[in-house]
Amino acid sequence: MAYKKDEEKFKGLAEERTEILFGLAKTDTEEVAKGYVKSAIRIAKFCNLRLGNKKALFCRQCQTFFNSENSKVRLNSKKKRTEILCLRCG
Repeated sequence: MAYKKDEEKFKGLAEERTEILFGLAKTDTEEVAKGYVKSAIRIAKFCNLRLGNKKALFCRQCQTFFNSENSKVRLNSKKKRTEILCLRCG
């Protein structure tokens, strides 16, 4: 029984840390933000967390945090979704 409580606390702490890391990634330079994103992904994988809407904030291949300088946003009318193109990895 005690194990389940510890696991819930651990997941709660991991969620807080990923939120903090994504918040820091918004404010820092590109290379530092990339490190924050990698750390947040590593924590989420270790704790089996779902990132949800945060997946759209970074590139899945090169793991850079998207901003207006390194990404291009398009609206796809056929698939009815937004597509974000990373300008670093293509």
